[in-house]
Amino acid sequence: MRSAIEARYSGAQRIFHWVTALAMLVILVLGWIMQPGKDGPEMATLWEIHKTFGVLVFLITAARLVWRHYDPPPPAPPGQPDWDHKLANMTYAVFFLALLWFPATGYVYSTAGGHPPILFGMMPTPQLLPIDKEVAAWGKSLHRLSQWPLYALILLHLAGVFYHVSVRRDGMLDRMLPAQKPYGKNDDK
Repeated sequence: MRSAIEARYSGAQRIFHWVTALAMLVILVLGWIMQPGKDGPEMATLWEIHKTFGVLVFLITAARLVWRHYDPPPPAPPGQPDWDHKLANMTYAVFFLALLWFPATGYVYSTAGGHPPILFGMMPTPQLLPIDKEVAAWGKSLHRLSQWPLYALILLHLAGVFYHVSVRRDGMLDRMLPAQKPYGKNDDK
């Protein structure tokens, strides 16, 4: 079986992926640490970092979707089962939806609650929604309840990575990693 590394994601696609993954890690960790209703400068800072990273994820995802039209993902590698390819494509589509949904519902929750994000603690975002406690509560519910399907999606994605690395051993993960020199090769010679 040929290695999946032969058809790699572009450098831009890999950067989009790993920056998004890192930002989501920060967001999720902060989401578990933050305590709604607890006041104090430390908690306010955590909320603003969480919201800043959420806005960044939204913008990166929007840019990523546009970029995919100019730089599409590599084709499925030879030998990848059809079911596997379809499941991966479905997972990516739902991931992109989630990466837009979460920041959007967070923005509704925050902005309708009278607390629009202040990016990096310096740049206020526009107050696009009027302050409305009912809309804020709706945004909060959607934002919080949706986290569980997101966790399931992340686990599905990681299970796919594990499957390709440990079971199939087909080099699929290498498509999303920086190019590696073959073992034993040295450019200094």
